[in-house]
Amino acid sequence: MKAITLEVNTAEINQGNIEECCHFEGQIKGSPNKEFTTQAEVGDMIIWNGVSTTSENDLVNITFINWEDGKEIFGKRQLKGNDDEPELVVGKVLHNTLENDVDQNENEIHNNFKYKISFTVKKYGEENIDGFDTYKIDPKIQVNR
Repeated sequence: MKAITLEVNTAEINQGNIEECCHFEGQIKGSPNKEFTTQAEVGDMIIWNGVSTTSENDLVNITFINWEDGKEIFGKRQLKGNDDEPELVVGKVLHNTLENDVDQNENEIHNNFKYKISFTVKKYGEENIDGFDTYKIDPKIQVNR
């Protein structure tokens, strides 16, 4: 099981500051979220979960993983959350991201799986009859043999 944990400043996040308020566990400080790449192997189970960095009572719900570009490593373009609280998404890697080619140094060429994580933030004690804002962030996965 491989976990991808999205850490969110739930106290300050809004649609205009997603990049500043979100990062992944283990991400190099200051690197853009779209460059965060997870290494995986065919057969790996990947679990996406979210946590608040500002309140242990706030919920970060991962609602969808949506294919954006590259090989469809999960065999479908969308993985849906489990509808729990906090909500998370689980997917099994079925295919690698290798191209059928090597570069001039005999290195295997990868076509990374680019995807969007859709998530919501539910602040403790906050009721929202209109629903919660959905945020999106777009990292990558590279799958080896």
